[in-house]
Amino acid sequence: MNSHSRRGAAGFSFVELLVTTIIAGIAFSAMVPLFVSASQKGAGETARNVALNLAQDKVEKIRQLDYDQITELNLSSTAFSGGGFGPTVTVSSGSSSKTYHVDYSVTFVGGTFAGQHVVNYTSGNKTETYKLVSVDVYWTGSPKPVKHAFLQTIVYKQYSGAYTNALSVLPTASGIDPNDASRLFLNSYTIALTAFVNDADALSTKNVTFTVFNSSGAQIAKLVRYVTDPQYTTPGTFTQTYTIVGAAGSQDGTYTFKATAVSKRGYEGNTAETTLPVETGAPPATTGLTATASDQKVTLAWNQSATGDVAKYEVYRKGPGDPTYGTSPIGTVDVVTGWVPGFTDTGLTNGQTYSYKVLAVDWVRNSGPLSAEVSATPYVSQDDVPPYSVTAGSAATTGTQAPPLKIRITWTGVTDQTSPSPKPTSGMYGYRIYRSDDSGVTYAELPGSPVLDTGAASYTYDDGSNLRPLKAYYYKIVAVDNANNFATSALVVSATTLNYQYCTVTVYNSNTTTGASLKVTNPDGTALDTWPGITNPTSPYSVAKKKGADWYLPVGFSFKAWYELDGTTTWSSKPIPASGNILSTTPITITFP
Repeated sequence: MNSHSRRGAAGFSFVELLVTTIIAGIAFSAMVPLFVSASQKGAGETARNVALNLAQDKVEKIRQLDYDQITELNLSSTAFSGGGFGPTVTVSSGSSSKTYHVDYSVTFVGGTFAGQHVVNYTSGNKTETYKLVSVDVYWTGSPKPVKHAFLQTIVYKQYSGAYTNALSVLPTASGIDPNDASRLFLNSYTIALTAFVNDADALSTKNVTFTVFNSSGAQIAKLVRYVTDPQYTTPGTFTQTYTIVGAAGSQDGTYTFKATAVSKRGYEGNTAETTLPVETGAPPATTGLTATASDQKVTLAWNQSATGDVAKYEVYRKGPGDPTYGTSPIGTVDVVTGWVPGFTDTGLTNGQTYSYKVLAVDWVRNSGPLSAEVSATPYVSQDDVPPYSVTAGSAATTGTQAPPLKIRITWTGVTDQTSPSPKPTSGMYGYRIYRSDDSGVTYAELPGSPVLDTGAASYTYDDGSNLRPLKAYYYKIVAVDNANNFATSALVVSATTLNYQYCTVTVYNSNTTTGASLKVTNPDGTALDTWPGITNPTSPYSVAKKKGADWYLPVGFSFKAWYELDGTTTWSSKPIPASGNILSTTPITITFP
């Protein structure tokens, strides 16, 4: 037997092995281009991803620049902004590196120079709406084909002005409020306002404008400090002095101070704001006190104090045979915005003369001087004929949507009907105002009612007591004479309140490692009220790291933001805004931690 002609027990013959080797070689030769193609495709995707990341990084850095700095000349310079920009970027990976090219385009959108390039600082004339910035990142050479990462962003002019870091208002003092010794007050009518402009913007700032608003919300001062003023000595620090005019205590109240920096090209930056109470002394004497007598009672009325920190009034009486006024008031009247203050002293003896004085008390319990004295003598009236009924009037919303919501009621005055002889006509006393919160089913008399009759042709009453938005309210106006006779019918009018204005408040979790729970409440920690047309996040609301959530809060109220890291049970809080109540619809961001 030829041993070379048989297959071994556990192998292949030489011919079989030779054929197998040839086939394997052919298959490997066919697969090499596939491996090379896959490798090149992977390298291309890697380079494309690097280019995209570079483009995103440049866009984020551009959005952090001052508006005036965003020019093609600056972005193309390696010396600009600490070398964060420039025409090329070299990226290293292991032992190799690759150079990527970066092209920038900045153009105006809107205005006189719409579509033109923002070449340098002097381009344009500030009439544009915003700048359109394009970033194109690509490479040359391998891998092929070259792919571009092209991103665009828009930057609005609100980012154009100099940024004000803080506004200082001095001098402040504590220990003035007996209810809260830590509460800060401005204790002088001469006030130093200091705005601190961001260091990066100091050299490009032209001036800072300071505005002052009194306790009624009216702007009472506008002051400007220029970099050319001799008082400007420290770059970025702008100081201006303002003096409130008036006798000590007469202009007290809560004041709002604002500062806005303006760039050399006239762009306004953000507005820094501080709200502080001013307390310099007791309120002035109450004016306009009147007394009207009727059966066993005397009704007092006086002018509302113009001082912004008056909290209440105290009424003092000197009765028949009393040598002096008592040391304790016979009654107190809380201040209610929009209402004429008044007080009715009842249970008196007819035919006896009573004298009265009133004083104002501010929010830290300082008492002003007593008013001028008025006197009246209660009497028995024989008038039993009611006055004429009010027949002409209306109700309408008034003021802005910022709380407190208001409805203004107006009506035409009436007279008392003549009583038949020998009963004397007592004359008109006033008008009682009643409100229904349930579409006219039930009514309750409002604070500040009655509105006293002064013989005027028409009368006005502003209702701002806990009105809800987008709700219909009904009012009854009833005439009353001095003998306490009520008119036989009441005028019924109605109006629907406006909705609230609201401010968007973003609560942001800046933690870089973990999520958090966020919530917003009233200052005392209670849940937010609901109102039409707005849906706020559920509380608490979970957010990821470096994320935030938006709440929509009514202008005029104050709130608190709360923050709790995952896995903990301790909440920390911040007021919204830090300076006090929300005063406008301008969005606010509260950042934790």
